[in-house]
Amino acid sequence: MFDIFFVSYRESNADKNWVDLKARFPEAQRIHGVRGIYNAYGEAAKQAKTPYFFTVDGDNRIVSSFDFSTKNLKLDFET
Repeated sequence: MFDIFFVSYRESNADKNWVDLKARFPEAQRIHGVRGIYNAYGEAAKQAKTPYFFTVDGDNRIVSSFDFSTKNLKLDFET
């Protein structure tokens, strides 16, 4: 399992989406208030404890059938 980061800034529905995500994935972490998506993702990279991580943007919800399982991921560790 890779780290999961919820990245939010000023999205009107971010708090609700965060509560929903955290209820399903308690290990998720929030990056909030960092100006600019590049900077916010950079902050996630700094905080990550796994070599790769998932991000969920503040205005996004995860559908109920989705999980963050890595069993079907094909990763290229050479790049």
